[in-house]
Amino acid sequence: MYALDVCFDILTPPDFHRINFHYNPDDQKKSTKVASVHPGHEIVAPFAYHVRIVLFNDRQKDIIEKFEEMSKIAEIPTATIIRCNSNNTIEARKFGFFTSERIYKLKKQVACFSWPVAFQLEALLHNSLLHSGDIENLLPTVKMLCRLHPDDNNSYVGLILRRYADMLRIRSPRESPAQCFERVRRDYLRMKSKLANGIFMCYHVTFTPSRILLEGPFPMQSNRIIREYEGYEDCFIRVNFSEEDKLNYRWDRRVDCLTLVEKRVGDILKNGFELSGRRFEFLAYSGSSLRNHSVWFVHPFEHASKGYLRPGKKDRLVNAKFIRETIGDFRRTELLKQPSKYAARLGQAFTATDPSVWISRNDFEEIEDIGSGDHLHTDGVGTISKSLSDAIWENIKQPGTNAVQPSAYQIRFLGYKGMVGVDPKLDEDGNGIKMRLRKSMRKFENSKAESAQIEIAKSFQRPNGCHLNRPLIMFLEDLHVKREYFEALQDEAIADAKTIHNSIGDFCAVLNKHSFGAPYRLSFTLKRLRDKYGLELHTKNDQSGLDTQFLKQIRRVAMLSVLREIKHRARIPVPDSFHLVGVADEGPAYEKRGYDNVFTLTETEIYACVQKSVDDQPVWLEGPCTISRSPIAHPGDIQRVTAIGKPPEDRLCLFAEMKNVVVLPSVGKRSLASMLGGGDLDGDEFEVIMYPPLLPKTWEEPAKYPQDSPFNLGRDSEVEDICDFIVEYIYSDVLGLLSVRQLIIADQSEAWRDGVFDKDCLKLSRLCSQAVDYAKNGNKVDIEGNLPSTLIREKPDWQQAEVVDPDKLDYYDSDRALGHLYRNQDLEVETLKEEPSLPAAEIDSSIVMDPISVALGPMVEEFLGQEVDAEEDEEETKDETAGLFRKYVNELSYIRSTHTISARPDSQLQEAEIVVGTILDKCTQNRYRKDRMYKMKNHTRTLVGDIERHFVDKSLEPGPGEWREGLRGAWRAWCYSQRHYDRDGAGSFGLIALGIVLDCLDNLLD
Repeated sequence: MYALDVCFDILTPPDFHRINFHYNPDDQKKSTKVASVHPGHEIVAPFAYHVRIVLFNDRQKDIIEKFEEMSKIAEIPTATIIRCNSNNTIEARKFGFFTSERIYKLKKQVACFSWPVAFQLEALLHNSLLHSGDIENLLPTVKMLCRLHPDDNNSYVGLILRRYADMLRIRSPRESPAQCFERVRRDYLRMKSKLANGIFMCYHVTFTPSRILLEGPFPMQSNRIIREYEGYEDCFIRVNFSEEDKLNYRWDRRVDCLTLVEKRVGDILKNGFELSGRRFEFLAYSGSSLRNHSVWFVHPFEHASKGYLRPGKKDRLVNAKFIRETIGDFRRTELLKQPSKYAARLGQAFTATDPSVWISRNDFEEIEDIGSGDHLHTDGVGTISKSLSDAIWENIKQPGTNAVQPSAYQIRFLGYKGMVGVDPKLDEDGNGIKMRLRKSMRKFENSKAESAQIEIAKSFQRPNGCHLNRPLIMFLEDLHVKREYFEALQDEAIADAKTIHNSIGDFCAVLNKHSFGAPYRLSFTLKRLRDKYGLELHTKNDQSGLDTQFLKQIRRVAMLSVLREIKHRARIPVPDSFHLVGVADEGPAYEKRGYDNVFTLTETEIYACVQKSVDDQPVWLEGPCTISRSPIAHPGDIQRVTAIGKPPEDRLCLFAEMKNVVVLPSVGKRSLASMLGGGDLDGDEFEVIMYPPLLPKTWEEPAKYPQDSPFNLGRDSEVEDICDFIVEYIYSDVLGLLSVRQLIIADQSEAWRDGVFDKDCLKLSRLCSQAVDYAKNGNKVDIEGNLPSTLIREKPDWQQAEVVDPDKLDYYDSDRALGHLYRNQDLEVETLKEEPSLPAAEIDSSIVMDPISVALGPMVEEFLGQEVDAEEDEEETKDETAGLFRKYVNELSYIRSTHTISARPDSQLQEAEIVVGTILDKCTQNRYRKDRMYKMKNHTRTLVGDIERHFVDKSLEPGPGEWREGLRGAWRAWCYSQRHYDRDGAGSFGLIALGIVLDCLDNLLD
């Protein structure tokens, strides 16, 4: 008998399932998920996840043949199985890299470093970039660097280590880790960031079943608590809980995952964790972060004026308990007995917000809501004066923006949350009051401070376009909207995406419609080159086009991103229709105060006026339309209303000047928002469809479900109760599962002409309503034995995942609109490939003669004389520009590797993906991709801002001298990017410099 070693070289740790040999047929859970196979494996699993299995031959059958047969059954491709022979072996020896004793000693050594350094050393270990021996060898060099760079808590050394981790992923196999570190240390140049207001550098930790993954720090939007403890930001850490592949935990009918989640997640939440010598304890979460299974932890710290007093200590202690106690006064309230609702109220202070203006208690008042009962017409919305709106806008607007001043803001203020719309009468009739908040907006009592800051969770500066999605299409089809109308819109959307290569106008149209390229101001830059300097994308009439390989790559990425969304999510633009935040008609409130001749909306009317920028004309929506709100789960979630157009000028109309919002009526027995899937006006956004072919011929009454009381403990909640709720939520968050099941049953029920009216679909409508409210009321959806089954085993073809080649036997060709849209033969989502660059010999490295430089050169020379031209600059200037470029590329590389969703360790996003603001890699959970895209765009926006400020700081209101200096530096950077066009990062670096060159010329020419 001989032994056979089978080594699995895998990208992520495997899932381990424990099966009971005494299986009970009545037990639906056939296996239990575990993090390791035995205690010894549990020790090494966090650091080494490749698997080696030793098989023993039984002499009856060749064990290799048997393994290969089993691999075929498991659908492991034959090409991935490599037999090793005497010339191709894997050495298996024990080195003891990850024994408990060795890891303990290493962590004690790491804990002696400052936090920025220790965190990065831990990341090298936990992210499986180095083993313990490599890190031990690195420590003396790191200590030496810390002595040389003691400033700012050794943050420079921490950034070198962060760059080192980045380079380890893509280094050559011939380069040792020590050689790689020396190269990074020699070449690294630090980018000094000036963070925008409301942004801070955040550290991130992800706990999977077996591992700890560390990321950061990188820029992230702050919240009230982070800003309150300025200077202590690195004591707060963002913690995420996920599967080994970084995706959210998923409910599985056949697998018991709850036991693992309770053990892994529950233990960390309740007992905290230690990292780099710091002890972290659970703090709180915001509503959006809970949906991503993400929470805040804090390391207790000493503070001069805040925190618990301690006998014999000068400084006070700030810990998680103290922070929670200062958020609001929940004592002797029913809220404290409801852990989910209590946690949601604490979460208001952790909503990502931008700080704005401070107002005193004499500047605002609380007023009654309009309406009665459970469906208030003003649920979650108040008003602010025009003067206060002006002050907020002045505080938060970006320099040089052409955005429309918002008519409404989503805010957090003391214990209030919701929307505030601009009331034009408040300045003249408010008796000094600048803000009126409704009782429905007050979620808890806050401190009696004389003044407080208005926090802006969201401002609505532009209208968003309305897009179809799978649920909306399914429900509209069953309300007798013809399939051909959806197909026509899809054809138009595909053709529109493919026009991106035609001209600058078409290129910019796609960018603007999908909000692509915003941090780099790509659309704005291209339009200025066309309108002011006569440049076009392609060569025309002997005029050279400005197109480049990099711009082609950007267009290709943007087009593929649009086509993918059409293919896999049926995200299709709807003409003349918009996605707008809702506010209430304040007319009835003024009528109640005694005002005459007030114009108000009837219960079937809405008002909306959209304006894309200050350079565009406003457009009033007028005529029959539908209004809905995602997620749609019931036929009555789509309602017919009339948009009134421009209101009369001879009557007092409180919303006449509002733009980029939809105003809902404040009359009727039930609020319109509540009819749309139980919505309200505390920030809900609505789809307003004006496109006649999509207006249904029939209508259904809105659903009305009894309101469930929040889960009540019968005693005051402790933090452990909140932790228990988080664990339950992570396992029981099934809204996506219910929504997909509803659409599948509607698809299969179509043969009997029931569709979304199938009794099981209507049952799922109720379950979806419960799932939406779960995060607040704490009542989970019980789907064990309560989840309606699909009518047949096979799934409709539109449900095929984008990440794998499906087995055709598992799917059928759906005859619903979604099936026809999915099978549209004109839609081919291609795999993105790098465009080959032009050979370097084709460009003279000493002279820049591209069309943009030729067009702008004379204008630049007019302001700078002979100081700067397209020739090589002096050595000192070259070094400065080259240094800035290297700093930019260092951070860009970190963005490309940190925010990728690929499991491959050497995977990086393409530069064009960063510029566009999308991620093309395939993913089974769109929510995870959207979260990474959001973080990537925040990170990119900060980097671009840092480079722009190097040339000219627009926030300081520069004069002609500053603009001229900015032009000099930006022009040199632009020329540098053109000479070195074939280097990574040169294309996007050039876009930033070009934008600043155009800004400077615009201001100097004025």
